[in-house]
Amino acid sequence: MSSDKDKSKGSAFSFEKTPDKIGGEGEAEKTGRDNDFNFSDIPVLGGKGDKDKKVSFSFDSKKNIKPQQKEPGLSSYEAILRDHIQQPNEKQKAYHIPETESQQQETDAPQSKWDKIASAKSSDSELISSAKVLIISAIVIAIVVAAGIFSFFLLKSKPQQPQGTQTAGASPAGRTAKTDPKAEENARRLAALGKKLADADAYRKESKFDDALKTYQSLLGEGWKEKETVILFGAAECHENMSQDDEAVSYYVKCIDAGWKDNAQPYVRISKLLNKKANCSDSIRYLEKAREVFPADTSVGAQLAESYYLAGQTDKAVAELKKSNKSDLSIDMIRLFGSVLQKNNETDQAKEIYLYGMKKFRDLDCFMAVAGLSDKTQDKIDIMTQAVDVADDKRKSSTIMSLAELLVQTGKKTEAAKQLDKISIEQLDPESATDFLKMLVNCGNLQKFSPEYEKATKLYPKDFAMHRTVFETLIGNGLETLALDTYKEWWNQKKEESVGGYFYAKSLGISASRSPDAANEDTLPIYRKAAEMNPQFFEAFLELGHLYTMERNWPGAEHAYSECVKIKPDDRNARDL
Repeated sequence: MSSDKDKSKGSAFSFEKTPDKIGGEGEAEKTGRDNDFNFSDIPVLGGKGDKDKKVSFSFDSKKNIKPQQKEPGLSSYEAILRDHIQQPNEKQKAYHIPETESQQQETDAPQSKWDKIASAKSSDSELISSAKVLIISAIVIAIVVAAGIFSFFLLKSKPQQPQGTQTAGASPAGRTAKTDPKAEENARRLAALGKKLADADAYRKESKFDDALKTYQSLLGEGWKEKETVILFGAAECHENMSQDDEAVSYYVKCIDAGWKDNAQPYVRISKLLNKKANCSDSIRYLEKAREVFPADTSVGAQLAESYYLAGQTDKAVAELKKSNKSDLSIDMIRLFGSVLQKNNETDQAKEIYLYGMKKFRDLDCFMAVAGLSDKTQDKIDIMTQAVDVADDKRKSSTIMSLAELLVQTGKKTEAAKQLDKISIEQLDPESATDFLKMLVNCGNLQKFSPEYEKATKLYPKDFAMHRTVFETLIGNGLETLALDTYKEWWNQKKEESVGGYFYAKSLGISASRSPDAANEDTLPIYRKAAEMNPQFFEAFLELGHLYTMERNWPGAEHAYSECVKIKPDDRNARDL
């Protein structure tokens, strides 16, 4: 039995004490080979059936690389050593024992398994790495976007400082700079003046011309040279709107002298104010000066045309208007231009300019002028129908009557009657009222005529011309009976109104001449009564003289005719008596 010291020595590791062959001597005897150490003799870990299997080891884990072919009977390590030391002119070749096909398959199978395991782990590692990269990239992008959005809103909410300015008390390098009290005071003064000017402009736009003028005048005393022309122009406008023409001209002149360079308006305004005073020569002088200063301002030509026309220089006025753009002409200039062209018998040009005014300004005078210059009646009707829509309350009735008259001329009496239903005699002056009543009779709208004429007898009881026109219109349309009934009612209601009695007597005379049974003597008392109530009633005395002559009452006839001569000595009928 050996001692402990010998046991310790015997337990130390030594290549000499390693077995000659893993697997024992029996294995060496079976193979018939030397007991050299070989990697191929390493047993395979695994199940029971795997103990007898041998594998060839490979450091390559990729599938796409073909494993190195080894010769039968040699381990992988022995094959590698042989390949490195073997030369082309070697004298001896390695001695090897051929393996059977089943042994080769048993040797390659374990190596294939290891290769698959290594390849799968490599793929999983690559997938995990790619996913990590994507996640990290997404996080970085999200952080950058969030930072950009935050910066945008931060800059947007931060008040911007005007370019070229710095924070008070700071220099460009961030150092504190000394403030300039004089500059600050001047800035405050300009801000106050700007607010005051804005207030003045607001007053003027609101038609508070008195307040605006006071504000402008206070600004003139501030010595604000940069805005002097603007202030003077505003003050001039206030004077002009307050009908203070002389003061307005004075301020416009001051504005020009102060160096006004914006447009020709001060010159044009001066011209208009001077034209109101019939000072056309000075008006033309200012406009000619304006043309020198503002040659491209076409408004100068339009105003110059008006001044030439008012000065009696019609040819120059027409020449200026022809050079002017229509868009620069006011409605007054268009009317003027049209009238000048009409006087010069340039009908087509006049109609064209009136058409422009009709379409742009919807001006009633232009409508009426175009209708008057149109050749076809239907064209006139169409234009006047549009004119009715644009006419204001004061002129609508007269416009409707013009349209109704055109409709009657074309035989469209029913349409004319419908248009006249829109009018009441109270809206009309005496002349228009006469035309209105006459058209009611001519278009056959007698239902409206009777009440409207009754109003006329109350509104205009002494307007002999009006009632004679209505009477003649009734008789001319064969309405003797209506005339007799109308004037009889008037006379019976108002015996003191001589005009009603006169026309009642006239109606009786016409009825008597057309009806032999009518009594002629009934008219004499009525005429006599009318003449007594109105000693200046020429027509009543004339009828009395005629009736007395028919009855051979010479003294009566002489007296009646004598009164006629006294009343109207220049009348042709009186001279022929």
